[in-house]
Amino acid sequence: MRIATIDLGTNTCHLLIAEVKGSSHEDIYHETFAVKLGEGGITENKISPPATNRAVTAFENYLSVCKKHNVEKLYATATAAVRQANNKNEIIDQIKSHTGIILNVIDGDTEASLIYEGVKLALPQESESALMMDIGGGSVEFIITMNGEKVWQKSFPTGAAFLLEKFKPSDPISELEVELINTFLMDEWIELFEHISNHSIKHFIGASGSFQTLCD
Repeated sequence: MRIATIDLGTNTCHLLIAEVKGSSHEDIYHETFAVKLGEGGITENKISPPATNRAVTAFENYLSVCKKHNVEKLYATATAAVRQANNKNEIIDQIKSHTGIILNVIDGDTEASLIYEGVKLALPQESESALMMDIGGGSVEFIITMNGEKVWQKSFPTGAAFLLEKFKPSDPISELEVELINTFLMDEWIELFEHISNHSIKHFIGASGSFQTLCD
């Protein structure tokens, strides 16, 4: 069966089409579109009209691609920017009105669980303790595992786009701005540091485009 998934993130909207047979799959097509949902509203928990229009355009394009690839099932999911927006129903309704696609908004805990499942599929599980981190535009997820089993997870609404809108740092960023952001995150991530102190973390796993950029 040919299945498509659309992941509407805070910065980027991803389309993945795969041929699924039983428990295995083969990737057929992948595309990304810069929706930048966080611009002009993420710190106020809203999505601006221009950002909504960009998302609708992405979904219209992806629907056309799915038809060309004879997709049989399509799943669409939204994460931090949409779930935190007070006007989330506007973007959900606009996407459905223009494309017929129903957008499923997942909570932070579900997002962290899906990240964990994705890492399990991509990498052999460490027998020792590990800390997984996914840096998104609207949120950051952390997962701690022991002997390959998840023992704690948390989604924090402190993604890269949120920090950019909140602090509006200079380019290049100054030492003072770095200090201000670090102080903010130290306060926001208190629960994370408490759990890290209770586990002797041996491995760190980065699971997002930010880490791919660092590797490149």
